[in-house]
Amino acid sequence: MLDEFKNKGFIIVRKSIPTSVVEFLDRYLVMKESVAQQVIPREAGCDCKYWGQLTDALCETTWGNYGDVATEVLLEIQKPIIEEVLKIESPLIPHYSYTRVYKEGDALRAHLDREACEISSTINIGGDIWPIFIKDLSGSTHEASLSPGDMLVYQGVKLEHWREPFKGEHCSQVFLHYTTTNGLATGIKYDGRSQLGIPYKIGVLIKEEEEENNT
Repeated sequence: MLDEFKNKGFIIVRKSIPTSVVEFLDRYLVMKESVAQQVIPREAGCDCKYWGQLTDALCETTWGNYGDVATEVLLEIQKPIIEEVLKIESPLIPHYSYTRVYKEGDALRAHLDREACEISSTINIGGDIWPIFIKDLSGSTHEASLSPGDMLVYQGVKLEHWREPFKGEHCSQVFLHYTTTNGLATGIKYDGRSQLGIPYKIGVLIKEEEEENNT
């Protein structure tokens, strides 16, 4: 696996999460998306982002959620698994998790990830299988199909990736992002937040307050 990652910039780890955990997360995310559709339009002025957002820049018609507590736990649980697969001697630095519940007709724009996503993974949590397309380090395009529990580990800042329009009913996907100790975003642990599981703006504010109190 390590040689494949070095040569292509990505690998697939099958059954990286137990079936019981996958089933729980899928039902959890689908329910949270359903609740968000009802709550967000009625919470004008609320900027806590706990319920996620009904659209984002890469997938305009899809609910997404940054830093949910459950997926931030997954960010920690999967870290040693990824370190072992990639034979990384120094611990990876966790930055943030993100999740989407895709529906029929959704598509993911071709893109590269930002600096905090040096080592990324996307995990199929449930629903219909929906391939992700990714260009390897040589520029060749690959189609990766993930079953529930399967994890694609890739170099998010180097490899362009995208998804064609979805023809299924729903697909729950979790994204986990890390950097190495020498990465471009090394000094920004937890994506600049005070801890994992906290909304971005509030987490950054708390961290700034803590740093100010320590000076």
